Amino acid sequence: MLTATSQPIMRPSQRPFVSAYWVFAAAVLLSGLASAQPAALARGKLTVREIVPQGGRMAWSAQGDKLAFDAPDSDRGDGLFDIFLLDDPLSGGADRRARCLTCKAPDLRQQHVINPAFHPSGGQIVFQTIALAKKTNFSAQDLNTPIRSNRSEIWLARTDGKDFWKLTDFAGIGSAVLDPSFSYEGQRLVWAERTNSKKGAYGAWKLRSGSIRTRRGVPKIAAMRVEFRPKTPALLIPHGFTLDDQGFLLSGNLEEGHTTTGIDVYLVREGKASRLTKTGGVAEETARFDPSGKHITFASNQTLRRERTPDGQPIRELWQMDLDGNNAKRLTFFNEPPADEYRGPTYIGDFEWHPDGEWLAAQIVSGRRAQPNLVLLRFQGRP
Repeated sequence: MLTATSQPIMRPSQRPFVSAYWVFAAAVLLSGLASAQPAALARGKLTVREIVPQGGRMAWSAQGDKLAFDAPDSDRGDGLFDIFLLDDPLSGGADRRARCLTCKAPDLRQQHVINPAFHPSGGQIVFQTIALAKKTNFSAQDLNTPIRSNRSEIWLARTDGKDFWKLTDFAGIGSAVLDPSFSYEGQRLVWAERTNSKKGAYGAWKLRSGSIRTRRGVPKIAAMRVEFRPKTPALLIPHGFTLDDQGFLLSGNLEEGHTTTGIDVYLVREGKASRLTKTGGVAEETARFDPSGKHITFASNQTLRRERTPDGQPIRELWQMDLDGNNAKRLTFFNEPPADEYRGPTYIGDFEWHPDGEWLAAQIVSGRRAQPNLVLLRFQGRP
């Protein structure tokens, strides 16, 4: 089992008393250095609380009382990923244990179980499985690449662990799935589906949705339809429905000449994609609506050095923009030495806002060992 820790990494919030003269002198000095410092560094504070070592992709329940995440089961020691549930992680309490939802499910043995997403009721959860291949290894780093779609299927489970249902058979048709999630009203799923594995670096993809219908106690996907199909082969990484359930948020390399390292964030409505980020050649992905519905938060390496973490991942930070893509502002400064949260070369993988809009769960990779950790970030006074 995984043990969750809740001891916060607190940054100094108080300074020793100094005379007015030295305060004035320091102000003059800092004013001369202002142009060399990121402006947002002085705006608000960020509290970082590490809760789960090696935690990967995650999801909050709509009620905010549960956090689901995938991670290797330390008790089993075989490197296989499972889905874990952590009750009320914001309340603190050291040495609390996360409950493994999938470890003992017979149909899920000998495969990776990753990428959870809650039903709005909080009573069900959808996730992916990845069947093992003889020459395929899988690590926490792979959770942040499209390789997590390999040999994958969609499953649904009750959060009490009593029932598990396989919803797809993509392996039977030579396809694959990526990042399923529920609509806000809870009756539909959206996912990316590979249509051709031989085109492009990661194949050709389409955005697809379907309704969940239950007959005789068994849920199935029905009324499937294609929501978006790029004109040319492209990678699509879905980030869920828009708040009105009438559109979708996704990342992809849809522009001519863009590679998989030049991914942008798009809004899809009525089969058409509107490009929201336009930094060119920079990976903008893992986009989420914030709980207020006024902004989109996304991960990006724009304005950063071409540095990488010790395990080879590009450094990234969290950004926020308006719903139309304007007024982008940086939220985190893990890679900036002047910032309190600086940790050296840092990569931000998956993340999701808590319903209260104050806390955010994220996977970060930093330090010499480049070990992924699931952390809680609390924003106070930042845009």
